[in-house]
Amino acid sequence: MSKFIKLLSTSSSILLTTVIMTGCSSTPKKHPYQYWAKEGMTAEEVQLSKNKCRKETGAEFSNKDVARKNMYNCMRVRGYHLKTGYNYK
Repeated sequence: MSKFIKLLSTSSSILLTTVIMTGCSSTPKKHPYQYWAKEGMTAEEVQLSKNKCRKETGAEFSNKDVARKNMYNCMRVRGYHLKTGYNYK
């Protein structure tokens, strides 16, 4: 019985070490997202511009592709650039 417990304890330790090492060595995955940016503008000002563009272009009443294109054009006219950022998970 004591050999069995010793073997079980050793096996558990090896398994736990393997799981921990695998978790630590895995590379986090990048999750891209896009956002509008303009130098000198705060997040609140960007949001206000986005809201104005939505109203001006009727984005909430358009189909998705048309709304995206109109929003893009409206924000570009206002001097914004669409950038890509990454979340790591």
